[in-house]
Amino acid sequence: MWDIFKDWIFDIIQFSYNFCHDWGLAIIIVTIIFRIIVAPLMHKQAKSNYAMQKVQPKIQALKDRFPDDPTRQSQEMQKIYAEMKFNPLAGCLPMLLQMPVLIAMFWFFPSAIELRGQHFLWATDLSAPDVIFTLPFTIPWYGNHVSLFCLLMTATNIIYTWICSSN
Repeated sequence: MWDIFKDWIFDIIQFSYNFCHDWGLAIIIVTIIFRIIVAPLMHKQAKSNYAMQKVQPKIQALKDRFPDDPTRQSQEMQKIYAEMKFNPLAGCLPMLLQMPVLIAMFWFFPSAIELRGQHFLWATDLSAPDVIFTLPFTIPWYGNHVSLFCLLMTATNIIYTWICSSN
């Protein structure tokens, strides 16, 4: 299944490369395209998170009111969800729709022969992690390195989340 998305991602990156003649810029263009495509989903997820913040005090009040009756808590929560027109799964669905593409991108970069040995900024090989520090232990499914691109992505996501949640 991931191969379908990997082929699609490769086609878009190849098209972007033909346009700008730099693999690093092509990856950035594809990332921007992907963010634009999923922007409505991200907006829906942000709205759901905001609605959850409004519902949370009422849920906590229910838990305090019926501490020993989970059935009653559940029934009352369903009533609150219905009256506020809130779906608790609405926040998860957008992420589930993005996951196949994100996983395909995760598997695409190490396997893309075109990216081997290609330089971008400080990275000397776009198909390999840009190791800035090697850990003395291994993290499952991650490895034993610290990647600057990964740290920058994490920092930008934290900043993005902070900016969106402060509005």
